[in-house]
Amino acid sequence: QAFSVRFECPLEHLKITAVGASKQMMEDTGKWLSSFAETISLPFSFSIIVSEMEDLKEGRFGLEADDTLAVYLGLRLWTLLPWPNQLDKFIKLIRNLNPRLIVVNEMEASINSPDFLKRFNESIHVFSAIFDCINSCMYHRVMFRKLNEEVIFPGMIRNIVIAEGIEWIQRYEKISFWRALFGKFGIVETGMSRPPPDQEILFLRSSDRLTSCTVELDGKCLLLGWKGSAIQSVSAWKIKQDD
Repeated sequence: QAFSVRFECPLEHLKITAVGASKQMMEDTGKWLSSFAETISLPFSFSIIVSEMEDLKEGRFGLEADDTLAVYLGLRLWTLLPWPNQLDKFIKLIRNLNPRLIVVNEMEASINSPDFLKRFNESIHVFSAIFDCINSCMYHRVMFRKLNEEVIFPGMIRNIVIAEGIEWIQRYEKISFWRALFGKFGIVETGMSRPPPDQEILFLRSSDRLTSCTVELDGKCLLLGWKGSAIQSVSAWKIKQDD
């Protein structure tokens, strides 16, 4: 909607390519977005790539020479942590696409250590904050809360505590890990388009239920948390240009 009323550097055409394993979900999303774009007279096209992240190929994106590319990775990189070689391969693919901007959203937790005690203590710290946040911010009868508390999070915790080897898939890393990894591929952190976290704090203060949510900066990265315990990170990245 903001693109449709932008007079400075107007957008000629917005193209979104969704990547994932659920074809039906992506198609439904594309229909909704296309319908909305039509109501605001925004030139728009939507395409999907049905693929697991480790199987992606550069040629499937159909980029044109005059395209300006932005990549959004929302809670996706952690799924490749059990397979470091595949993670490196995926980041190399993203770099080869030469995006103008990469936005990354990840869990802010260090649960990738072979030391059981370390990952056990870290999982207690993170999930205690998450459950306390849900308890304060969501009504008990909300189906989304019931699904998270009874199905999703218990499954995640069991995998962290019980599983070993390739069966241990619930792994997470903090922003310091991603900085070091991206740095190997010449991808550097960049600042947000506006000074955070001022606007975020104003939003959180608009509801009594959200007053314990915290927003702070770690370098140029935005950390979202609960009562001072960071839960997720949001960061922006760009390809380092050769001098």
